Amino acid sequence: MDLYQTQTVSGSYPCKLSGRLELIREGPIWRYSAHECHNVNIQLASGSWTLDTSQAASMGLQLQIKQLVFRKFYSDIPDMVAEGSFSIDKPGAGGLEQQGRLSLSYGGETRVYEQIASSGPASQQERRLQVSRSPGTPLPLMMQLRQGRLLNVSAADGSNVSTDLGSAGDYVLELRHSAQGPVVLSRQVSRKDLQLASAKARL
Repeated sequence: MDLYQTQTVSGSYPCKLSGRLELIREGPIWRYSAHECHNVNIQLASGSWTLDTSQAASMGLQLQIKQLVFRKFYSDIPDMVAEGSFSIDKPGAGGLEQQGRLSLSYGGETRVYEQIASSGPASQQERRLQVSRSPGTPLPLMMQLRQGRLLNVSAADGSNVSTDLGSAGDYVLELRHSAQGPVVLSRQVSRKDLQLASAKARL
């Protein structure tokens, strides 16, 4: 989402490893299309997104994603197609804030995530993500990332799963029945298994 700050004119922009992004700039609107864009951990095969900055001062940036095909998204998963709409960086939010909806399709299935809200300070060290409606779980879920490594996913009743993403070896998942309760179940998971489980959980 930072591209519009430096890519201010229409044209072709190379990705970090290979491929390119094509930009059509029309005043306050940036229209991007991906052409086998390999950007290290993210590979965008095709699709497009539009960023509208015309109401940034009052409503934030408006993002529309259309048929964006991910060949890779931080882990080896099947091709994934994303569509969605978001309001980003709302004025007065004190940092990053996003609200919107997203659909993900791969493996012959599609899931729609409604009422997504992400917020936190400008740095990447602290983040909060809430999904009010998800096809994967009947309860609203809140994800919190602290110090860039301590991950906690909790439900409305206080039950939660936590782990340290900064650990040198395997991840240790800890389940609690309440926010400050004792660990009732602990499981060691390899990085590869957790990546595969994360990819599978999307659908």
